[in-house]
Amino acid sequence: MMLISVGPDQWEGTDEYYGAEMFWSHYSPDKTSRLIENPGFQIVWGKYVESGGERHYWILARNKK
Repeated sequence: MMLISVGPDQWEGTDEYYGAEMFWSHYSPDKTSRLIENPGFQIVWGKYVESGGERHYWILARNKK
């Protein structure tokens, strides 16, 4: 089983993170799901989660083997 938290949509850019300028790159949730399924994982669920004023997309997946 694995739990992945990714950005809520496709995005690239820079933003401050704990006082340092960071580069961020997120695929869309659909593309991230395909990248998880292609090597043989089955997605159990995917959902948007809001916490601390931020929104993320969480995916729970399991190995098909």
